Amino acid sequence: MAVQNLYLIILVCSSISVIFQGECKKFQKYNDDQTLLSNSLTSNVILPPHLSGRDLLPEESKFPQFHQECSNEPVPPIHGPLSIPSFKVDLDLPPKQRWKEVVTAKKKEMELFLQFIRNNTDRIFGKKVFRVVEKYLPKLLPSLPPIYQKEMRGIAETAEMEVGDVVLFNIFYEFFSLCTSVVMEGKDGTMYHGRNLDFTTYMSWDRENKSWVSSQHLRNMTVKIDFMKDKRVLFSSVNFAGYIGILTGVKKGQFSLSINERFRVLGGYVGLLEWIMGIRKQNWVGFLTRQVLEEATSYEEAMEMLEKPKLLAPVYFILSSNNSKQASVITRDRRGYDVWNFGSRYANQDGDWYLVQTNYDHWKPPPLFDDRVTPVVRCADSIGNKNTTSTLFRVLSTVPVLNHETIYTAIMKINTGDLYTWVRHCQWPC
Repeated sequence: MAVQNLYLIILVCSSISVIFQGECKKFQKYNDDQTLLSNSLTSNVILPPHLSGRDLLPEESKFPQFHQECSNEPVPPIHGPLSIPSFKVDLDLPPKQRWKEVVTAKKKEMELFLQFIRNNTDRIFGKKVFRVVEKYLPKLLPSLPPIYQKEMRGIAETAEMEVGDVVLFNIFYEFFSLCTSVVMEGKDGTMYHGRNLDFTTYMSWDRENKSWVSSQHLRNMTVKIDFMKDKRVLFSSVNFAGYIGILTGVKKGQFSLSINERFRVLGGYVGLLEWIMGIRKQNWVGFLTRQVLEEATSYEEAMEMLEKPKLLAPVYFILSSNNSKQASVITRDRRGYDVWNFGSRYANQDGDWYLVQTNYDHWKPPPLFDDRVTPVVRCADSIGNKNTTSTLFRVLSTVPVLNHETIYTAIMKINTGDLYTWVRHCQWPC
């Protein structure tokens, strides 16, 4: 087992070194797990990872148009061309059978995405790397919660994939998603929760369509899921086929929840390395949010479940209640947390009827190279909340809140449990 762990550590370190030079050397010197578990909320924010290479990145780039007018795009039809397919996952079924309908419908898309990852991994790191992934990632499976182990094995069997590929899907999404989340209160006190999910590996720019190829694949894998229990909808979510955790979800009449990535120098990579080495007191973020949506019966209970556990990776939890003016951003380190409540404002924000979170700590100004807060604030304040669904969609459709990495926009209405989702494409330049 020690040899297998060493292979995984070398694999992950090799990949991370492309992004964070020297961080693996820090990990090799680590003698006390408390050292690596002491990331504080005051650590410096860093840029998201970019792999350099002429054939990987766009031929031309430009800074986002921060002063672009607020979008006037209307809310698309619920069942129109931008809508995504819906499925049911019955939690009363044996775990290996739960995802069969989703995977059967999206098997081809999953295969194409896996081949894309394999090709680009071979291209960047050499062909041996992905073979090591497929061989040794299944060794992580027994360390995960038993129900999730069985679900992943069922997905692998249905998709006719290696178990390691399914584990890779679930680890992949844990560390590489960006986002903008906005909670708004309507004039009548109804709470709405909107989000853009941005995701890309920065592998392969499609010059003809002017889009990241990974984003194109993920749009084709996006699905809406109603999780069923006792023949009723327990909660609804937006997922990528093959991923069993939750990034966006709503529980009717109780609360809604989304997660945004939080950039840290050591971040989730070190958490993964610790997990490989046998330090397993942390929670996987996507699995924790699923547990919250399955088990919590109130906003307060969900809040407690999100604040306390140790985490594999730092993250922002955006949580909204069904009750007027009750929502929060929970900024999580792997141990500590900070709560920013509804009604709090950024320095340039007039309205107190909405709460905004992107991928940067609220107590610091957003960086100029990725300021999505200012467009949200400017548009929300100018449009107002007379028609909250329209306001949310227009805000989330304004560049650079909408960008080349945006996979989908979701709007959740907590009192009814409605979840509306559309795939998004940002026209060049964006």
